[in-house]
Amino acid sequence: MRRWQALALVAWFGCAPTWAPVGPMLLEGRDNDLAATSKYRSKELRLTGVVVSTGQKKIEHGSGRTEDRWVESPAMEADVPYPFVQLRDAEHPSQDVLVCYFTDGELQATKLTPGATARVRGFFLQYSVTGGHMEAVLNHCSLDP
Repeated sequence: MRRWQALALVAWFGCAPTWAPVGPMLLEGRDNDLAATSKYRSKELRLTGVVVSTGQKKIEHGSGRTEDRWVESPAMEADVPYPFVQLRDAEHPSQDVLVCYFTDGELQATKLTPGATARVRGFFLQYSVTGGHMEAVLNHCSLDP
């Protein structure tokens, strides 16, 4: 193998995306959600974890402020169901989960079986505390094989 080919392979594999477990990110949110939100806001994340549940959920559309002006909310019929998957940390099981919403109608996400390992790619949206457990929410997600 030529030297430049070897360097190209090293550069390619050295730049390959890494998959992080969901646990440390969830722990950061539990410890200090403001700092963790600032760290991850709008970043594309590549995470892996154990499937807790899947399904579809209608995303509520509400009125909101956009570019210094208020926009009206669409009718309830305009709410669209999005497929989602919930993942937990494989190494340290807890009630904390990552919720990843798929906006491209990727229904294969709803066919994942609980207990299976999955890798997702998505953009961080927010942390929320629900029923005493931390949820990290990502949107524009996709599954990776």
